[in-house]
Amino acid sequence: MLDKNEFVKFFSKSFKLGLEEQSNYYLADSYLKRGEFDKALNSLKVFARVFDVSPLTNILLSRIFVNLNKTARSQFQVGESLIKQKRYKEALSYFNQVMNSTSEENIYQIAESKALNIKAQLEIYKEIN
Repeated sequence: MLDKNEFVKFFSKSFKLGLEEQSNYYLADSYLKRGEFDKALNSLKVFARVFDVSPLTNILLSRIFVNLNKTARSQFQVGESLIKQKRYKEALSYFNQVMNSTSEENIYQIAESKALNIKAQLEIYKEIN
């Protein structure tokens, strides 16, 4: 295991090499394993909002949110991961869970928008086939 200074140097170098998502992913995963959940979240959340991240990064965010007792946000990230895997019906189920369990207006609205979009896509797909 790297000490704190080596840890920071390692991830800074990998980020400079163009491995942004991987660097952020492993940095967040390391923080998560150390029980530093807020640091784990902070190392990924801005990156995940700006860039189109892989389903694995969404699942890592979900695990971080579970540890922060933010169930709706965890479910939202699973839904995002499922969309990227083209598992639309499962994603719809997760976004419905988010809408049924959250009191946060902004996450409710985003989940609702995603659910409506998925429903529309599924209807189009039915018409085509």
